[in-house]
Amino acid sequence: MQRRNMQRREYVAAAGVVLSGSVTGCLVNEETSDTEELEGYVQPAEDPSVTPEPFDCPEGWQRVEQQFSESELAWGEYPQDDPVYALRVSDTAVRYGETVTVTHTLVADDPTPTQSPMNYNLQLHTEEGWTEIRGWKGEQIPYPASEEEKSPGWQYERELEMSTAGIDDDTGSLDGMSTCDDLLTGRYRLVWWAVDEADAGVGVAFDLIE
Repeated sequence: MQRRNMQRREYVAAAGVVLSGSVTGCLVNEETSDTEELEGYVQPAEDPSVTPEPFDCPEGWQRVEQQFSESELAWGEYPQDDPVYALRVSDTAVRYGETVTVTHTLVADDPTPTQSPMNYNLQLHTEEGWTEIRGWKGEQIPYPASEEEKSPGWQYERELEMSTAGIDDDTGSLDGMSTCDDLLTGRYRLVWWAVDEADAGVGVAFDLIE
């Protein structure tokens, strides 16, 4: 598979300096622990207009397992009462082939050990509930387990093209993982599960529309 240059960025925003620009899809904020100041959205305000039927991965594939508990999922920031990690999405609706930007931000007041942003589930809401859209051909390969201490205000941007090629590109560093089928219209959620509790995750949602 030919891989495009992945438009992912990491930032550490210096205190008192606003890092911003006219680059499309670039969400960079002043260092802050106030999640209300973060740009972007958490999820659409309305229920999804389309809920597709369940779909299968190709024969011989294993669907990527959900790595967090539904009861421990926090929307937008985790933990809810004293946020350390935050996610925002640039748009609540995109069309096939368009790019949606998901921004990971460390909103803690102190340097914090942080797991890889590659540790996420990408799921579609079907008639049977939330379903991972990616799978492995053969044995599943472990996700990155590295942990690095990040400074307050650290950000990681994932510019995710909503197409099978775009999603495969984003997960290209995890050999053998790719989308199970063509993308369907409906509501998607991205959940970053590499937070400080084993079963916890922080998520955002958006719609893929016709």
